[in-house]
Amino acid sequence: MTFLSKLIQQWSSRQKPAHSYASLQDFPVSLGSHIGAVRDENQDRILAGTLWRNDPRDTAFVTVLCDGMGGMLEGALAASIASSSFLEAALHSVVLDTHRRLSDACQYANRKVSESLNAKGGSTLTAIFIDSEQRVWVCNIGDSRSYGVLNTSEVIRLTKDDSLAEIVGGERRDLLQFVGMGSGMVPTITEVDSGVRRIILTSDGAHFFNSDVFSEIITNAKDPETCVRRVTALSQWLGGPDNSTVGCIDTARMREILHNRTANLEGCVQVWDESSTCYFSSTERDRNSIQPQRHSGNREPSPENQGGSRTMRSDKSTPQRPEKRERQSKRKQSDSKKREIPEQIELKIEVENGGNESSK
Repeated sequence: MTFLSKLIQQWSSRQKPAHSYASLQDFPVSLGSHIGAVRDENQDRILAGTLWRNDPRDTAFVTVLCDGMGGMLEGALAASIASSSFLEAALHSVVLDTHRRLSDACQYANRKVSESLNAKGGSTLTAIFIDSEQRVWVCNIGDSRSYGVLNTSEVIRLTKDDSLAEIVGGERRDLLQFVGMGSGMVPTITEVDSGVRRIILTSDGAHFFNSDVFSEIITNAKDPETCVRRVTALSQWLGGPDNSTVGCIDTARMREILHNRTANLEGCVQVWDESSTCYFSSTERDRNSIQPQRHSGNREPSPENQGGSRTMRSDKSTPQRPEKRERQSKRKQSDSKKREIPEQIELKIEVENGGNESSK
């Protein structure tokens, strides 16, 4: 994993309340998650993120939901690695074609989970991505879902489960593919019609009940926060058999905001989960050096994200003899194409607690 995705993964894996909700301050987006009444651990992860830059290629926003597979030993860790790797790769990619950009991000997350857990963990993934032209995309692997609310208030499924039941038929919900399976994974990536005004991401613990009731809830919700709270609450009223995680994005307003915004946080990657937000600002990062196809060999210092801010460097600055500096300079030039992260990186991490942990 890269330096940044490792930081995001560790931050998102911190201990959190059994249920928490957050509405993003600058965007019409709400995130929420509930452990449920049966599970001992919440293996769902949901992240939203944006990269603040003046470069029009970087005017993008992503929300990704991953559900760790409960039948595997490291489901929660798999979901953390998958969500953080996908988010960073999608935001930092220099690829202008959005379909390829999201495909690369999915494959990058798949490879990182597979390499890190050696087939001991897997995860689903469903995500929404708004690109520099304000086009909206969804991608999906597994049985987490994305739903759309049309301008006519009709609710439609934007994704299809990669399960035996939906691909082959029958009642079995076994997954045919998931993040971390290794070779052979093919994500489903589609551009969303402009007539979709709201998108809802759900883990399977949030959409197991009657589809008509689900549609009534999300169409009658006045805003994203109300939608998230009502869906997660209903899943608990019906027994809470699984972790329930929901993200709701007002895509019509998001397009307008992204089109008009200015990069007042130049160079900053802002990330949210269901309970807080975190700022990662890179002052010496070369955006062209971060590619989903490469592997970082740099050291990855462990972040401490208990609040406030902290500056970290990936190496120490110590005096060196001139001839040694010259040899190292030549070596750096010859190795520059192989590196995923520059030798010198300075990250400033600021954490804000923003989640309301009560439930309606």
